[in-house]
Amino acid sequence: MRTATAALCVLFSAHNVACFSTTIKALTFPKRTCIRYVAFSRSSSLRSAKQEEQTALLDDLTKFPITRPEMHWTVPIQKIGWQDEDGNWFDKDGPRLGPPQNYWRQSMDERLYDQDMELVNNVLINLGDVKATILNLEKKNSARKPCRHRNLLGKWAPILRCGQKVVCENKGSADFGAPIDVPLTIDIFRTAGRKLAPKIVYGTFDAPLGEREEITIRSSDGLVKQICATESNDISILGMAGGSLLQLGGITYLSDYILIQRDQKGLTDVWLRCDDAYLGKNSIVNE
Repeated sequence: MRTATAALCVLFSAHNVACFSTTIKALTFPKRTCIRYVAFSRSSSLRSAKQEEQTALLDDLTKFPITRPEMHWTVPIQKIGWQDEDGNWFDKDGPRLGPPQNYWRQSMDERLYDQDMELVNNVLINLGDVKATILNLEKKNSARKPCRHRNLLGKWAPILRCGQKVVCENKGSADFGAPIDVPLTIDIFRTAGRKLAPKIVYGTFDAPLGEREEITIRSSDGLVKQICATESNDISILGMAGGSLLQLGGITYLSDYILIQRDQKGLTDVWLRCDDAYLGKNSIVNE
């Protein structure tokens, strides 16, 4: 009898310990969840505060309305052709028999333009896809010496700085002709004066920059800085512009329409062209 009673006591004690342990777990688990929730809430609050600070900074800056650059046709005198769903060909004069003579070049111009404008649209309305679009463009960079390329010259508007969107929201901003409000424009030009390359059948363009040729960078909010163009593509810190440090160099992609550069941490800037010098409609003095 004593043995049975002792066994029952042992079972009862074990049951109490198990229940007590289960109770402790039940009590401590919500506490961990609560701590995790507080940490998440604090992180979300910090992110929200940072976004609000960035929005307030953008609101304080002067806004410049620009539009997307127009498409650069390599052969400017060509007739642009297109095909309808039934396979019929047309140009501006109406129906035609087959594609125009330089249709392969036209198709390439359209493809290059569309891939650049895809990045612009993503920055404006679909920020989540920006990284992938940038990486895709960087793989296609055709400017071998971007800091000496003629496309570097002209007027630009940053739309992404250090990976952060700086262009202001605008209704209908995904439409081709819709204005885009930017807080800053940047002019890059030869300090010694403009120099055009000899005229060719495709137009008249700026001459390539020479090694260590001096260029001037001037921002719309007053920054003026001179640096030397070099093949090395080194990063130059220019000073404060638009509320943060402005750099030039580390260029990973340069086209008629878009400039992409990375800082020493790998953060990206995206600049959008806002002049028409790239179209080749320039004139040579005493031609």
